[in-house]
Amino acid sequence: MSKKLKPTTDPTAIEHARPSMGDEDRIERGADWPGAAGFRTRAGRTGLDPFDSFLELAHEWGLFFKRLFTGRLTTRQPGRLALLGAAGGLLLAPWVLVVAAPAPPGEKLAAGLFFAPAGIVGMALVATVMASLADNRSHHRGRAGHSR
Repeated sequence: MSKKLKPTTDPTAIEHARPSMGDEDRIERGADWPGAAGFRTRAGRTGLDPFDSFLELAHEWGLFFKRLFTGRLTTRQPGRLALLGAAGGLLLAPWVLVVAAPAPPGEKLAAGLFFAPAGIVGMALVATVMASLADNRSHHRGRAGHSR
């Protein structure tokens, strides 16, 4: 059974998570390295356990944003689609309100630039939801014996 780590900001903490030398198959797959595929669900873990380090947390956030901006973040689960859509709407709303508000151009530009990063992420989330919904509709139409 692998040794459980306590959350830490220490960059050397990854040294303690290295796999034992007797498990060559898992070493080859990378499942025992923080951030590697299968690390969250390795032996003795459920995948819902707390993060071992901030490195692992940062890696998961990086994967989320990479998949979001490359268009590979998709789901068919209605609950997740609703959460993604709500998060996208919340991030996009301040930017839309600033752009639509009657204000002098200089103030509008400054406020628009301030909210632009959140607006861009919000647009990406809303686009992901729309693409997932379109994919779900085409998936249902393509089923054999399925009539609408």
